[in-house]
Parts: sequence; C-alpha cells; structure tokens
Amino acid sequence: MNRLPNDHSLPNDHSNPSADLSSLRNQIDKIDKNLLQLLDQRAAIVKQVGDLKKRENKKIRDPQREQDILNTIVKEPHIHLLDSEVKNLFFNLIANFRAIEANHTRRAQASSLPSSYQVGFLGFGLIGASIGLALKNQCPHWTFCISDPFIDPHEFTVWCQSQKAPHFQLIPEDQLTKCDIVFLCAPLSVNEEKALFLAQNNKVILNVGSVLIDLPSVYGFHPLAGKEESNFQSAQEDLFFGKTICLTNISSQQSDQLLLLQNLVAALGATPWVGETQHHNESLAYSSHLIQLLGMAYGLCLKQKNWDNALELLPLNALNLLRLNGSNTDMWIPILEKNQKFILNSIGELKKEIDKIEFHLKNKNKEELQLLFSQCLEIYKNIYQKGSPL
Repeated sequence: MNRLPNDHSLPNDHSNPSADLSSLRNQIDKIDKNLLQLLDQRAAIVKQVGDLKKRENKKIRDPQREQDILNTIVKEPHIHLLDSEVKNLFFNLIANFRAIEANHTRRAQASSLPSSYQVGFLGFGLIGASIGLALKNQCPHWTFCISDPFIDPHEFTVWCQSQKAPHFQLIPEDQLTKCDIVFLCAPLSVNEEKALFLAQNNKVILNVGSVLIDLPSVYGFHPLAGKEESNFQSAQEDLFFGKTICLTNISSQQSDQLLLLQNLVAALGATPWVGETQHHNESLAYSSHLIQLLGMAYGLCLKQKNWDNALELLPLNALNLLRLNGSNTDMWIPILEKNQKFILNSIGELKKEIDKIEFHLKNKNKEELQLLFSQCLEIYKNIYQKGSPL
C-alpha cells in the first residue's frame, strides 16, 4: 500500500469521532461533484481517442495499455484503499470508458441520417421509448409521433417534460401513415395485423418484435436488449449501447435501405446483425427464449426448497438467472406461441445434455464426467471468452 506524503492531509478523516452522518454525507456529495467533472473531462478525451483510432483503423481495446494503467495507478499514493481495491476500481472505470468510446464511435457512423424526419411508433413501451430517446439525442430535429391507446396523456406529458422531449407527441393511429419511418412496438399479433397496411403508405416499416416474420416492405429491427420493466417511463437512452440489433428481410438489392437501417443502429449505439428471418428466430430460441425458460425453471426449483431463507448463498450468476422471473408475461406468452417450434427444439436438446450429465453422475462415470468438463473448457475458450465484452 502506498502512503501519502506527510504534508498531504485529507479533509475530515473518517477517524474524527465528532463527525456526524449528515456532515460525512455532505463531504461525499462534494467529492462526487468534483469526480463527475473530472470523469466528464476524461470522457471528452476518450471520445477524441476513439476518433483517432477510427481514422487510423485501430481496435478500441488495447489490453497492454489497460494493464499499464492499472500497474501505474496502483503505485500512486493512497491510504484508505487496498491495492486490490484500487485495481478493481480502475479496472471497472476503464471498462466503462471503453464502452463510452465504442458507443461514441458507433454513433458517429450515423452522421449521414436525414436532418429532418418524422418517426412513428405503434405501441410505446420500454423498447419504443428507449429508441425514441436515443434518436432524439442523436437527431434533435426529428419529430416523434406515438400511437398507443394504453398511454395516459397526462403521464406522457410529464414524462416528455422530464426527458426534455418537446418533439414527442401522441397521435391517432391513422396519422402514422404520414411518418417517414414507423417502428412496430406493439404486441406481436398487433404488429402483424397493422404492418401490411402501414407498409403501403410509409417509406420504412421496422418490426422490433422478438419473433420476426417476412412481410413485404417490413424489415426486422430486433434489439437484443431489455429489462424487467416494460413501460415507457422505464426507458433508457443508453439501453442499446454495445448491444446487437438484428436486421432481417433485406434483399441484396436494397443497399440504400440497408444503409439507412445500419445508420439507425449506429445512432442507437448498437451493432447490426444482418441475416435471414428464420435464422434469427431459431437463434433467438437458444440465445434468449430458452434462457428465459431456464431462469423460470430454476426459480421454480428454488421455490420448492424455500430458498428465500438462504439468499446469501446465491452467487451473482444465479441471481442473474433469477432476474428473468420478473419478465413481462403479456410480452412472453406470444413469443413462446409464435416461436414454439424452435423453442421446443432447444428445450429437447437441453434435456438431452442434462440427461447425459445425470446418467454419468448416477453411474459414477468419472472419466465421462472429466471428458464433459474438458469439452466445456473448449466452450469457455471458443464461445464465452470470444463473446465476453471484458
């Protein structure tokens, strides 16, 4: 641990017995304000670094540079933090600023979007509102028209004021035909019902649903992001930062449309994935829908054992799986129905692997179990480590 020089004093050391809780919190608040100013300055420089790397065609992540920062910063004087705590703090700081750099680089790619556009939303929950907020910040001269019969106008007005979104307005559904782009953010059955009609009157129709279908002039635009809350008040402008947005139903002849959709993805701070609709639906059965069901099954298993009496024994990865039990029922039931075929396939294959593990465990097949762990180590290297953002 590196000690501060003798002439360096810390204001109101925590060892002061006369300090009360309120005064200590006030000191923390003042320090936080100073930290924010410094972090904001760091962000400005990080964005410049990102611009330079892009021009020089360099990767955003530089592991050696990050390690050098950690090795250097831990040598700086500090009293109340352990060396390991300093490294952990700055490891996470670097990771977050790397994400900021990546998001800035992605969003800079959206500079060719039209300066004036009218964007419509059929349905305006978490995903639609988060798309709107992100585009509002990237394209301040765009107008956003929302058709959602379940939104309370007063609550919507209060939300718009809190989000500094004066260009957001509620409109009747038939006025969506005047929009340049319409995001289909309603339940799956509603999206399908309205899509063809809207496609006859609009330039671009984007279906954000988790299960996509091929409809003429309707493009899949599915963000792989979300959280438990599904209402527009829970929207986040950074919900899609660093995430993937799946683009489907785009032919090779539609290069202009593809460029527009890629620019929209960039404006959201996300990365595009372009593929066939069926491939998307089958992949999502494994990457999202199966995980949702696995989280539910795990939660029900723990419920049978009254696990709420031993929560301190649950590690973070278990809690992350349990988080899925807070998902919106009205959203998930249609997804399970629409993608039933691929989801059942994924459940069947998962059960086969669990049965295999159970068989070797029952029969004490040590060598077979060791082989499974060896195979899983390869999965760790080839899937997890390559896919991990850290």
